[in-house]
Amino acid sequence: MKEQDFEDIIVQYPELIEEDLKFLGRQVYLYGRKMDILFEDKFGRKLIMELKNGPIKDEHVGQIMAYEGMLISGDDPTVRVMLVGTRVPPNIRKALDHHGIAWKEITHAQLHIFLYDKKDEKFLKLFTDELKQPPIKNNYSMVDRVPHEIEMSSVNKGPSIFSKVRQSNYRSFPDKIEGNPFREGSRRFITFDALERGLTLEEFLLEQGATNDRDRHLLARRFQAIRKAYFESK
Repeated sequence: MKEQDFEDIIVQYPELIEEDLKFLGRQVYLYGRKMDILFEDKFGRKLIMELKNGPIKDEHVGQIMAYEGMLISGDDPTVRVMLVGTRVPPNIRKALDHHGIAWKEITHAQLHIFLYDKKDEKFLKLFTDELKQPPIKNNYSMVDRVPHEIEMSSVNKGPSIFSKVRQSNYRSFPDKIEGNPFREGSRRFITFDALERGLTLEEFLLEQGATNDRDRHLLARRFQAIRKAYFESK
């Protein structure tokens, strides 16, 4: 799925972001800068959205902060900005929260479930053959953060006491743990987080953008090992 496809889905279904959004335009220029999507919220405020079909990175945070600083110094100080990606890593979440910038994580797997419920054959064709089958509806939802409005999500509980233990052996920890036992931002942390959100193996591979056989094999081994060690015994 391309970034333009991601934009098309959000424009078609703005309720993926929040309720009662009114679409105003896409790829619009404001104050000399091109913005991905422009909405109006239920309170009449402009909502400028930057979308990334992939993980949010450090440079994207700087970009959205530059946009916000420029916009709030303009004619409309009530304008809102939001960063949306198919993955928002824990360290990026903390940075955005610290600066009071709204963000939302919508994974490909979550989009697939939403579109399947909508019976939208046009957009469902964007997904791989593995995800064209009916999705498994596990108990997970989209993660987002609007400053002062949304509580901390359960997937970001911070480092636990197990983070300081050498993690070369998946079975070196108790079966029952509180939070993610791995070092925040590590590959194992990301895999454990995906399992907590209920992703299947194919959904996880799609979310990570694994395309070649080597990457898929390595990710699958890690996914299966952590699932067996921590989740199948629960």
